[in-house]
Amino acid sequence: MEVALRPGPAVAPKIIADLVTTDLCVPADAPVRRLIELFEQDPSIDSIAVIRAPGRVGLVCRSRFFLQLGQRFGYSIFENRAVEMLAEEGSVVQADAVPMDVVHIALQREASRIYDDLIVMDGHRYRGMVSMRSLIAHHKDLLASSLHELATLDEKHRELQELNRVQSEFVANMTHELRSPINVIMGVGRVLAGDPAATPGQRRNLGILLGRARDLLGIVDNLLDLSKLEAGAMLPVTEPVEIEAFLHEIVADTEPLLARKPVQLRVAFRSLPKTFDTDPQFLRRILDNLLSNAIKFTEYGTITLQAAFEGRDLVFSVVDTGVGMQAEDLSRLFRRFTQLESPKTKRRPGTGLGLAIVKGLVDALSGTLSVESQPGKGSLFTVHLPAGRGAVEPGGPAWRPRVVR
Repeated sequence: MEVALRPGPAVAPKIIADLVTTDLCVPADAPVRRLIELFEQDPSIDSIAVIRAPGRVGLVCRSRFFLQLGQRFGYSIFENRAVEMLAEEGSVVQADAVPMDVVHIALQREASRIYDDLIVMDGHRYRGMVSMRSLIAHHKDLLASSLHELATLDEKHRELQELNRVQSEFVANMTHELRSPINVIMGVGRVLAGDPAATPGQRRNLGILLGRARDLLGIVDNLLDLSKLEAGAMLPVTEPVEIEAFLHEIVADTEPLLARKPVQLRVAFRSLPKTFDTDPQFLRRILDNLLSNAIKFTEYGTITLQAAFEGRDLVFSVVDTGVGMQAEDLSRLFRRFTQLESPKTKRRPGTGLGLAIVKGLVDALSGTLSVESQPGKGSLFTVHLPAGRGAVEPGGPAWRPRVVR
């Protein structure tokens, strides 16, 4: 049987069959002298496969083969015997195995057999052998390639970080610049709306103007908050907050958003402490965003702000009877610029930043945020905030539902 050497792969091998260096083999009944001839013909051959039966292949390793023949009377004993007498069980891998996995498996063999060639099979068909030398060389090249790719990815990562920093600075600067003219517009609008000489039509138009200005200011505030959160520049400053009065103030500020909408805003507070240590600005932004989001997606029914003291946590929930969400949408709900409505059929305003900011603010307060929702039945957003320094134990009355509107 003739030696059939194969050149190395021209491209990076994806399976072990691409690294086969020879398909040299002899039948099990070939005489041992035939192996001697083959090994002498090509000193680079480390092993020869022995075909015992379909799907069964053994191995003769050069070093151990000549060691046996070199023993006293070894050549005389084995010269005319069948190769099967000296064949060993080899390490067999399937042709579609990944080279890196094969390297790992091969290195688990006992020390004396680590450098044995590997028998490659395609099912029950013999494909050839892979030299451990070529496999280790491939492993080295693969490692070098991986290191190069890692260096390239690291450089791209640094470039993206710098781009992200520049973009964050730009957004922060732009939002600061936008706030000033918006505040001026709103200030002038309030003055004109309070003018006794203003006609009902003028007041109506000024109300529309102020409403749109508030919407724009809300977008600017969201962009500014998001840029600060991402830059790590928005840190909470805790102070004692009279929590029940604080919540009623938020509800009062929210009521105008329900104008001309058949939606009732309810509150239900249970066992609240008199004061609670937290950042009032963070908490206001969290609840404002959750309530405005509920109002946006509730056409009729109720929206309920619940609050309770559970253990050492202050727990807030916003429950609505709105359109609800599909289960598969919940995982991406708190990503920035995520809007579940298709841009082509979008009916509700928004930038997709509100819930991302809520998540960032809750995280900054070391709290947790969860959501439950069913299409057509509404949504439930729940915030758990851990007690801060000097939190007062609950002592308020039991659950007290109240219809605000």
